[in-house]
Amino acid sequence: MSKLSILESVLFVSSPEGVDINSLKRVLEIPADQIHELLKQLKKKYESDPDSGLTLTNYGSIYRILSKDVNNEFISKIQKVQLKNPLNKTLLEVLAIIVYNSPCPMSKVENIRNADPKSSIEKLLKLGLIVSNKRADGPGRPFLYEPTKEFFNVFGIKKLSDLPKLSDILSEEDEQLYNEIDE
Repeated sequence: MSKLSILESVLFVSSPEGVDINSLKRVLEIPADQIHELLKQLKKKYESDPDSGLTLTNYGSIYRILSKDVNNEFISKIQKVQLKNPLNKTLLEVLAIIVYNSPCPMSKVENIRNADPKSSIEKLLKLGLIVSNKRADGPGRPFLYEPTKEFFNVFGIKKLSDLPKLSDILSEEDEQLYNEIDE
């Protein structure tokens, strides 16, 4: 099996979180410069094939295979058919916390909701409403989550500044609690 094939498979199963170069070095057992060359080949392969619906993206040292943006309209149609009402109250709460605190680590969501948000975040990632493009600089370098283009399309929002101010939608008590958690 070729190294390019292995790389593609590893990236495919690792999405949406993606894989960093160090992990790829351990799996492929080749130096970083060879991995970068393979990544260039894979990116070129996807870009040059008009019949491929995939693209290779990177955010810093994290690489991911995603669907091409030109197909988002069709992907959203199938997701709507498969998931008639995928956003329950918990998912909406987690999504709102991430959107209003973007980029937001999982620990902040957990602190605000006082519950483990991992499965909700995984569902929001699968729905394409959030993405983890970067990591925090602090201990453990946790993923930072933020809304995607799909989020903006689904909710008809052009930019984050179009969202209502928290002070307009939270009760005084909720806002005080939120500010205490935020400190």
